[in-house]
Formats: sequence, C-alpha cells, structure tokens
Amino acid sequence: MTKVKRQEEQIIERLRGAGQISSDQARRMLGVSASTVRRLFMSLEASGRAVRKFGGLQSVPDGKSVYLFEEQEVLHVEEKQAIAVEAAQLVETDDVLYIDWGTTVSRLCVQLAKRIKDGEIQNVTVFTNSMTNINLLSDACSVFCVGGLYRANRKEFTGYLAEETVRSIAFTKALVSSDGYNPALGFTTFDFDSARLCETVFVNAQQKIVLMDSSKYDAFATVSFTRRHAVDLLITDAPPPETAREALQRQVKEIRVTPPL
Repeated sequence: MTKVKRQEEQIIERLRGAGQISSDQARRMLGVSASTVRRLFMSLEASGRAVRKFGGLQSVPDGKSVYLFEEQEVLHVEEKQAIAVEAAQLVETDDVLYIDWGTTVSRLCVQLAKRIKDGEIQNVTVFTNSMTNINLLSDACSVFCVGGLYRANRKEFTGYLAEETVRSIAFTKALVSSDGYNPALGFTTFDFDSARLCETVFVNAQQKIVLMDSSKYDAFATVSFTRRHAVDLLITDAPPPETAREALQRQVKEIRVTPPL
C-alpha cells in the first residue's frame, strides 16, 4: 500500500468512528501540510468514499448512495430524452456553449451531434466539464474540456482549474443540469465545487438554461448554484408542483414543459 493510500485509509477509519473530520484534525493526525490534506480530501470525494464540506470532510450521509453516472443514466429515461430533444433545438449556428455534466445533458449532446452532422447548424463550439460529452461531440464540432480534478463516479472535471478556465470565456448559452430544486434556494447540487463552477459559468453566459426532469422536485441536494443569477429557461417534463410554482415564477423567466411521448 502506498503512502497516500495509507493516509486515505486513516482518514476513512476516522470517518467511520466520528462521521466527520476537519482539515486541521487531519493535518495533525497525519503530520502533513494543509495542501496535502486538501489533495487527500479531493481524492476521497472523487472516489465517492466521502463528501467534502466547509472546513473538512464527512462520511456519505445515511440512506444516500454514492452518485454513479451509470446508475443515474437508466433512471427517467423517457423524461430526459424529451428534455434533451427540446434543448437541442435551441442551439444555433455560431453558438458558443457551456454544457455541464449529467445524464440529461449527455442526451442533449447526442441530439446536438445529430443536428450538426445533418447540417442543420454549423460552427458550434462547446466547452464542457464532462468526459461523456467530449466523447459524444468530438466528431461533430469543436469541443474543449475545461480541465480540473477528474471525478470518475461523475465522469466530470471540477475544481480551481475548471473555474479559472470558464472565468475568461463568454458563452452564448449555458445548458446545465440540476440535482434538485428548493423553493428557498433555487436549483441545487450536492457539493460546493459543482455549485461554484455553475455560478462562475453563469456570470459569462448570455442565456442560462437548466435541464431538469420532474423527479428532481423531490430530490434532496444541499448547495444552491442560482443564488446570484436568475435562470432564463427551465426545460422539464411536467408542470412544477404547487409547492414550487410561486418560487419558480420569481426565479425563472420561462418554464417549458416537454412531456415524454
């Protein structure tokens, strides 16, 4: 076992007993620098064994499985497909797009690649943090990876490098997915890195578009990425529930419902 793996196992053992560990506690326990602790925390989160929180690391909450792209890909397939078909029609010639990671936007990329190959639109440029999207679009248009730390369970890149990349790019449209919706917080995701990346993208996006199937109205995700930005368009498969309708009218300029066939 390598030194890094031993250090990771020491942290996991602490999480089994205490449920969480602060950065300072990990630094003292392992006798390493703060930057080493940060890298260990990022690695453990990327592998799905723990979840980072402000100032530390915590075990995966009871009753919540580690996110796996492959497991999510087979859920609500017809709903995601209907949303993807509608979203792909919004893309125009000469668009510069940001498309984030997720199983709904990966279906969007399939539809987008088809439109480009059929000659319906030309000169589309895509920036993405998703390895899946890169593979789906690389033979259809110019596609750039924003870089950062790769999280295999999500098939996506995140972190400081990704944020610095998108900070200097102007997007005509940003098409992002959402892990959940909260009337008080808006659209949410499970971790701070994903939320911060979306927030950074939205600063430079002319049109901000969220793709979210209706099951996410009941999903629990803790970190908002729309606190500072109104959403121009929500594409979903069913009208929002009464509990969310009033808040959505304040937070979203247009809601487009595209039920599955």
